[in-house]
Amino acid sequence: MRLALVKIRLKQLSRSLNGMGAFILALPILIGVLCYGLYRFLQDPISAKVILLLSILSLLQIHLRRKDLNFLKHHIKGFRLEITFEYFILSIPILLLFIITGNLLAAFVFIIACLILPFIPSPALKAQTLNPFLNFIPANAFEWRSGIRKYWYYLLPLILLSIIFCWVRILPLILIYIATTIIFTFYQQSESLAMLKVQGKNRGHFLRKKCANHLLLLNLIILIPLGLNYLFQPSDGWLVLILFLGLNMIYLFVIFLKYANFEPERDLSSNGLTVALASLCPVIPYLAPIPIIFCFIFFFKARKNLKLYFDA
Repeated sequence: MRLALVKIRLKQLSRSLNGMGAFILALPILIGVLCYGLYRFLQDPISAKVILLLSILSLLQIHLRRKDLNFLKHHIKGFRLEITFEYFILSIPILLLFIITGNLLAAFVFIIACLILPFIPSPALKAQTLNPFLNFIPANAFEWRSGIRKYWYYLLPLILLSIIFCWVRILPLILIYIATTIIFTFYQQSESLAMLKVQGKNRGHFLRKKCANHLLLLNLIILIPLGLNYLFQPSDGWLVLILFLGLNMIYLFVIFLKYANFEPERDLSSNGLTVALASLCPVIPYLAPIPIIFCFIFFFKARKNLKLYFDA
């Protein structure tokens, strides 16, 4: 095994860390708090099952989002073995936590999932079949149009299941959380400079308009299952509220992060690590305030970066 994928991921990780600026100083603290929160959660058998489910679904999401499966198939011998090894490296932290907390069955199930995932194909999408539905999405929300073309296959079942099982405790919240984390990946490609400038009169107007329109789209999707779950499980209202606020704050952060690192037609997939860490905040109560801090920091970074393009 040449470990080509691992070497590529290490280079991508290095670029991602370099792009985090001063925030990298807080990264060890964030990871430490996250590990401690997960350790505490894993003490409870029910919480351990929830974490196992979220971990497997997160890994599945990563696999289904891959754009390089066809390339790897034709250019790397034994590519599935390399993908499996890559997933094992990525899973070491959660596997260690499962073992340390005595959740050996969960660790075993997670290992099996790592072995199976590389054999799951990424389904191709005939985009033209979605055109009638995409017409309901504003033209300036191009991230949503592009993202739905790529990921409708996963989003639609998650959203429908969250509505169908709205009377069940916790499950709809997990499903809508996973669906929203997929939506976060819509923002990994910068538009052209011309497209940027037609969306706002200046950087302030652009950010206000962008946030308002895109928050509306997000909440049209998540409010129905969250509201129904609250009607059936009013005792979990505080969980629904925390998840609703947390997802909205992280969504704002994703938008600000995109434009803090904006360059015309630039691939922003290196933002994925930062977004993935932020996405965990609603799940771990200790980290719940962090998205607010992220929004505050990256809002000003986005304004500063956009000045180069709107005031030029």
